[in-house]
Amino acid sequence: MPAFLLRFNLNRSEVERIAVGSECRQMVRQHGEMAKAYAEGLASEIYSGADDDDGIHYRDSFELDVLTVHGITPEWPMSRAGSRLWNSAPHAGAIEFGYQGLFTRAEGQEVLGRTLDFLWSLDGRIDASEFDYDDGDEGSMSVHDWTDE
Repeated sequence: MPAFLLRFNLNRSEVERIAVGSECRQMVRQHGEMAKAYAEGLASEIYSGADDDDGIHYRDSFELDVLTVHGITPEWPMSRAGSRLWNSAPHAGAIEFGYQGLFTRAEGQEVLGRTLDFLWSLDGRIDASEFDYDDGDEGSMSVHDWTDE
C-alpha cells in the first residue's frame, strides 16, 4: 500500500544553518577560486595592454570574498553563503565595459560576464559547447580546459 505525506513542515532555521555553514562556505570558496582562475586566464588572453599609470595589472587585480548573502527576494528569504568576484584595478571598468574617448574607442571585453557563463556551464544551466572563447593561441584557456575530463 502506498504511503502518503499528509503534512510537511520545512525547518527553515535548519536549512539556513546548513546554507551558511562551513561546508557550504568551503564549496562556495572552491567555485569562487575556480572562477577567479578562469577570469585571470581570460584577462591574460584578451588584455595585453600596458599597466595602468600606477603599475597595476588588470589580470592580477581580481579579488574574491566569501560572504553571507541575506534573503533579497520574497521567494528566497533565507541567508546563504555566497561569493563576490571583482576586479579592483582602476581601469577595470574600461576593460570590462569598454570606453569611448574623443579619438579612441574600445569594445568591452566582458571578462566577468564570460566567467559567469563558465560557472553556469558547470552548474548545467547552459551547455558549455555553446561558447568557446579560445582563439587557438598556445597557452590560452578555454571553457573546455575546465570541463573536459
